[in-house]
Amino acid sequence: MSFLKSGGVASRPSKDAVARRSGFRLNADHSAEIIDVPAFDGFGQALNCTYNGTGDWRWYENGGLMLNLNISVPTPSASGREPCAPASLSLFQLIGHSPPYRVWYNIGDPDEEMGAVYVRRKP
Repeated sequence: MSFLKSGGVASRPSKDAVARRSGFRLNADHSAEIIDVPAFDGFGQALNCTYNGTGDWRWYENGGLMLNLNISVPTPSASGREPCAPASLSLFQLIGHSPPYRVWYNIGDPDEEMGAVYVRRKP
């Protein structure tokens, strides 16, 4: 399953903070490829790096179906931004339960409802 960013971001962060080709691929063997997913601090301010690399993924329950992306091998960014250090990202929540599958990427304080939507791309 490949997910690409859909449109802009909600609320405060600059639309330029999220690269046009930002996305991730979830493979059936639970390996993952992460491409230019932006990094933000706890206040929703963009950091000077993006998450790029390979690792693994899993779904888990936490008041909804959440996605964890574990980046174990960082790779250079196609956008030219510095890659962030390896990380475990648990900031994604499934939106709805039918196609097109969408995932909300929480940016900053979850109570402020800032984020970006990633939509499943057809194979």
